[in-house]
Amino acid sequence: MLYYKVSVGTYFQTSGRIPNSPNTVGSHLALFLDHSTHSLEADMTDKKLNLKEIIEMAIQIENAGAAFYKRLRELAKSDETKELFGHLEEAEYQHIIDFENILKEALARPGRLEYATTEQDLLYLRAFASRRIFTSPEDAVTKAENLGDVIEAIDMALDFELRSVGFFREMTDLIENPDDSASVMELEKQEKEHAAYLYRMRERIEGSSQ
Repeated sequence: MLYYKVSVGTYFQTSGRIPNSPNTVGSHLALFLDHSTHSLEADMTDKKLNLKEIIEMAIQIENAGAAFYKRLRELAKSDETKELFGHLEEAEYQHIIDFENILKEALARPGRLEYATTEQDLLYLRAFASRRIFTSPEDAVTKAENLGDVIEAIDMALDFELRSVGFFREMTDLIENPDDSASVMELEKQEKEHAAYLYRMRERIEGSSQ
């Protein structure tokens, strides 16, 4: 099966050879070009990105993270790991407050909360959020309770923090207001610090067990 690129994101498919007839080629190209034009128009149609919607996505992620760290703190067997997960739990709760403040300030400003974007960007952000590690605070608690040891707990926490970094980065790319964008960038920076903190702790625990 051969594919010939005729437009961005669209490929011309044949049965393994290019048709000999110029008219056949032309008719096939016209058909696929017409289809690709409609596809691109659908992909690039302006959509509205609502700041409230994406902040609510972020708050859902942080709520689940707080529940995860809270349960890990409760299950921790050493003062060191209890302190680690307690610190991260508090940080997630603070992020929830920070996001609520961003939204509160945005609502108080004159102007709109919607930004023009493409359907592709909007769906990508929603897809990113939907692939989060924890689907809800209850799911986060269940996952915490099923972990085997502290290394598994740290590994899952690392995955959570790194995905949060990625989501916040996508948010800053789409948010137009510079103040809102700067606030989210600061939270992204904090999540990176959490990931580094977790990784450092992981290395230290593994080193002490050898």
